[in-house]
Amino acid sequence: MKPWLTKLVSPVTVVLLTAAILVLCGFGGFALGSATSATQAIRASDFLDSLGVCTHIIQGIDSPTSVEAGIRYLGVRNLRDDGTTNRRLVSALCSIHSATGVMVDELPAGGDLGGTQAQWEQLAACGALLAAEGPNEPNNFPLFYNGSQCSFNNGNGTFLPCAQFQAALYSMVRHDPKLARIPVWGMTEVGAEPDNVGLQWLKIPSGSNSSMPDGTQYADVANAHNYVQGNGSSGQTLEDNQAFWAESVDRGGSCVGCFDAHGEYWGGAGGSRSQGTWAKGYPINVLGQNQIPKVTTETGWNITKTPSVSDDMRGRLLTDVYFQAYRQGWSKTFIYLMFNNGGDRGFGMMDTPGRPTMLGQYIHNLTSILADNSSAFSPGSVNCSFSGMPSTGYTMLMQKSNGKYELAVWGEAFASRTPSTITINLDATYPVKVYDVTEGPTPVRQLGRVSSVQVTLTDHVIIVEF
Repeated sequence: MKPWLTKLVSPVTVVLLTAAILVLCGFGGFALGSATSATQAIRASDFLDSLGVCTHIIQGIDSPTSVEAGIRYLGVRNLRDDGTTNRRLVSALCSIHSATGVMVDELPAGGDLGGTQAQWEQLAACGALLAAEGPNEPNNFPLFYNGSQCSFNNGNGTFLPCAQFQAALYSMVRHDPKLARIPVWGMTEVGAEPDNVGLQWLKIPSGSNSSMPDGTQYADVANAHNYVQGNGSSGQTLEDNQAFWAESVDRGGSCVGCFDAHGEYWGGAGGSRSQGTWAKGYPINVLGQNQIPKVTTETGWNITKTPSVSDDMRGRLLTDVYFQAYRQGWSKTFIYLMFNNGGDRGFGMMDTPGRPTMLGQYIHNLTSILADNSSAFSPGSVNCSFSGMPSTGYTMLMQKSNGKYELAVWGEAFASRTPSTITINLDATYPVKVYDVTEGPTPVRQLGRVSSVQVTLTDHVIIVEF
């Protein structure tokens, strides 16, 4: 996150449908149509596969034992940590994977390509390697490669060493039989390019005017740090639909351009740079983010810097973010951070393994409610609809391998605090259980065989099982 640089993005009009209309049950929400249109469910386990957390084992801040306990409690399936050439530390990550099944995204070992290859081969050998991620925020953490520094330096530096490293990293992974099947994730904060080295693309197109050759392949997947705690006013107070704006290609809300994703791979820096990277306005992929595979390797909210946002509200917001990100096509979302510590106090899901914050409790409840380890089935479809859905309401239909449907409905009335009672109209009668992620992992209501259910939305996730 870059609090020192607000990225301005041209406003895009987004129509949020009002409460009076009928909307379909399904993946995405706000879809107009008849009540007889079937909605395809997604597998609950696939959604759970998208959930991640950042840790600091390699820095020596978090112990492997604590992280293992944290993974077991939280139920998230991916962790992200720093790079290292220390095989003992990589072995610790392998041990956590063996004990919990968690997959590991480990950053490069600085600009050491050989050391990076060795750590990833070790992780791949134990079955833990999730992805091959590029450098982390070189605008904030300079990288040295082949004796040259990649840095922003107030706009006067160069990202050429980062570009050379990322291109070499991609080639290394693709030509290493031990790594060749692993996806390569791009470098983060590419929109900060002080010079046009083409990192704003996954593959540099013809006529790019980049200092790197056209056709250079950097990554398979775009990688952003679109913190829901954005820059400017969106980093201090909450607005309605804040999770939506942080994850969406469309810009809107009270703080246009506050979120870090935009202007990195898809541009929109505002003014004369409305189709360019956010720092210098270099050309970008005008197709937009929804045409690009993408992951979020950091998002979160530090409550120590925002007294008006409580741990409870942060938990509501960030569990919404997990759902909102998946519905908008982010295949992985890592929340920063597992444990409160030092300068990062206020971000954490937990204080200690036995002492979760409210954010940690809500994530535990969420993953417990949806717990399912199988994706070896074809999910079904349901004819259902809603009435009374507000402009701050969203939905996602999932199914477990036992056949149960799990309908997530959530509100993002973070500022207005307006409760909205909606009616869910099902296509048949079902026994229904209603869960609230802020209350616990057990149902708050159990109904007999019914064909409709009423729930009240405000600012958090409700799950209706039928």
